[in-house]
Amino acid sequence: MVPSALVKVPFAPHAPMCFLIARDLENEGIPVNFTSTFSTRQVIAAALLANVTRTNVFMGRLDQGLKAELLGAHVVLEAQRILIRLRQNPGVKTQLIVASLRDWRSLLHTSGCDAYTVPQGSPRVSRTGSSDPRFHP
Repeated sequence: MVPSALVKVPFAPHAPMCFLIARDLENEGIPVNFTSTFSTRQVIAAALLANVTRTNVFMGRLDQGLKAELLGAHVVLEAQRILIRLRQNPGVKTQLIVASLRDWRSLLHTSGCDAYTVPQGSPRVSRTGSSDPRFHP
């Protein structure tokens, strides 16, 4: 097993066996990333029912797909706040990945979360962290 590897298990609220699969992998010492959570409730279910190593909220998809600026940030911040509180209990370890960051300002809105992903070639996020020309040398 690669020490820093995670096995991706799709979160499927209509298929409760995803919780059992994720929980069993974790119990075998195989870290799981529950993918495709889109709400705070789903993140909390992943933490309490499967206690996965990581779960993610596709923030960019929420904002872009629902055409609701800052909706993703709201969901992420609420999920992170509750996870921090849950991790104070023995045995709860789940961390949150803020996934699909599509705008550098989203990082500012959600700073302090556990981890982030940015789609390759995201037009509004560059290596300097901004699409704003003032931030480029």
